[in-house]
Amino acid sequence: MLPLVPLLIILGSSFIYELSSRWDRRGAIAAIAVLLAAVPALSMSLRINSPDVDPRNVVPPIVAASGARVVFDRYSDYQLSRTILGLLSRPTKDVADIVVTSNLAYDRFDFSVPRKGSNSAKRAAYYRELSSRPHLDVSNGRPTLAYFNPVVRIVALDGSVARLEKIAADIRTAAPGLTVRLIDSAPNSKE
Repeated sequence: MLPLVPLLIILGSSFIYELSSRWDRRGAIAAIAVLLAAVPALSMSLRINSPDVDPRNVVPPIVAASGARVVFDRYSDYQLSRTILGLLSRPTKDVADIVVTSNLAYDRFDFSVPRKGSNSAKRAAYYRELSSRPHLDVSNGRPTLAYFNPVVRIVALDGSVARLEKIAADIRTAAPGLTVRLIDSAPNSKE
């Protein structure tokens, strides 16, 4: 999040100065080691931070315009004016038709480890239950790292696959570069 380019330029200049002032076998080995480490790191940084469409810019307005009662979690939307999924209260189908969350929230929980009693266990159970309902996964195809490139999940609490298909079509129209997958947990699954 900090502007690293000035710092990297200063450190790179200092590194080149030190190598040129002490050019010997250890300096050459150090230069090769730094290059071998820097090239993959730069490649990964470019893959993660490329200027692709962020699903959080496209998905929330489309879902909000769908006419459904929608609740967002704090990692799926940049707008704080929309209804945000609370840390303690979890909406049910009586309160909302759709919950929009992201892997930045539900990947925090290991669903294979059963835990009982704690708040973490209750949250994990909630996200496990959400994942069992029909939902859309929307991604820009880039790897998720820190706060970048989340997979936004649109869950139909009311089970309406038709509404999800309409939202998916709208997302594909608005941002053809996004990957949209419908996961229908019903017996006649459409994955």
